[in-house]
Amino acid sequence: MIDKSLFELPGVRRMFPILGILAVFQFIAIAGQALFLATAITKLWQGQLFSHTIPWVLGFFACFLSREIINFGRSKALDKLAYQLATKLRGDMLDKFFRLGPVAIANLGSGSAATTVITGIDQVENYIKLVLSKVLNMMIIPMLILIPVYFLDWQSGIVLTLTFPFAIIFMILLGYAAQGRAERQYKTFQYLSNHFLDSLRGISTLKYFGLSK
Repeated sequence: MIDKSLFELPGVRRMFPILGILAVFQFIAIAGQALFLATAITKLWQGQLFSHTIPWVLGFFACFLSREIINFGRSKALDKLAYQLATKLRGDMLDKFFRLGPVAIANLGSGSAATTVITGIDQVENYIKLVLSKVLNMMIIPMLILIPVYFLDWQSGIVLTLTFPFAIIFMILLGYAAQGRAERQYKTFQYLSNHFLDSLRGISTLKYFGLSK
């Protein structure tokens, strides 16, 4: 599931035009790969010499290399943005904990607070990189693929147009199922985290009374 609050984070909206342009270039590379590979295979199937297919094979590898370069550049940009946002979120969360004081930490649970600041922010960083890298690709590339498909075979284009919404609906249902399961497990995880940290804190007291075992 995509959290709408993600798009309110600083720098995310500025990244969207860049990701959109990279998605268009990635589509061109994907289309080029399909064209060059299909042409080379067709020529070999027709009995032509391999030397006649070398330009098409080179074109395929050129498109493949271009696609990898695009993915690398996008990953680098998203890594930098996600790291900056995660650092800011961690600092803001620590500042808020210090302002609220120990009472708020006790209500949340010391283990839960520590886990959120350390592991939780790392997961948010991964979430930012994953979602931003996929959301525009899912929006732009399938739509662009339909254009040449309609020109080459309009019947196949109609089939793709009709089946594409079902794929989106299926992914939405999976997202809701995953969200529900995560929410059910969160309370258990929070309790165990708090209990573990409280147990560590109490070891010295138990040891004093000879009950640490």
